[in-house]
Amino acid sequence: MIKAGTWYLSADKSTYMMGENILLHFKLENTGGSPFSASFGSDYRGAARALRWIVKATDEYGDTVADPYPAGFCMGGLGYESEISKKEPYYRSIPILRYLRFEKPGTY
Repeated sequence: MIKAGTWYLSADKSTYMMGENILLHFKLENTGGSPFSASFGSDYRGAARALRWIVKATDEYGDTVADPYPAGFCMGGLGYESEISKKEPYYRSIPILRYLRFEKPGTY
């Protein structure tokens, strides 16, 4: 049997004010038959954010939004596996301001 998963990314709304907290919601759903495992973690100790996510944005002129923590320092951490079944998808909210420093209003 083929194990399959589909991921989704959503936001609470489409427009935010400067400095407002932005959370993107990640969902990994089992779209196959059998449960499968997904590994997460091991990337937070000493880091300003979880390093498993790569978040990039550009403004309406194509300029890249700055990274507030470009060093990416990390001393590892505890990893874990989550079983992804039809009944129990994996959810995680990603705080975007830990990955992007929006310095001016605009369309991104």
